[in-house]
Amino acid sequence: MACLHLLRCGSFTHRHLTECTAILADDDAIILLDDGCYSLADPQLQQLCEQQKLCDCYVIVEHATARALTVPSKHPYKSISINTLAELLFQFDNSITWQ
Repeated sequence: MACLHLLRCGSFTHRHLTECTAILADDDAIILLDDGCYSLADPQLQQLCEQQKLCDCYVIVEHATARALTVPSKHPYKSISINTLAELLFQFDNSITWQ
């Protein structure tokens, strides 16, 4: 069962990213939204994405932009709009919100 993990808190102030990545399955994905967008700079998440131990990692571009963050095109993250979030929720069997 594929799970979509919604990460709403930054990994520099909370341990949610560490806890989330500890239970990730091969077909799971992460969406960075709200203050979770600050995790873009977290080496742990970057390493997971680059080593392809994480199926997909999405960033809601409106939330990153609101925090003066940009998602480089060469980054392993996929930029999506807030409208795409609803579509993704229906593609997964369940979701967990880390907040």
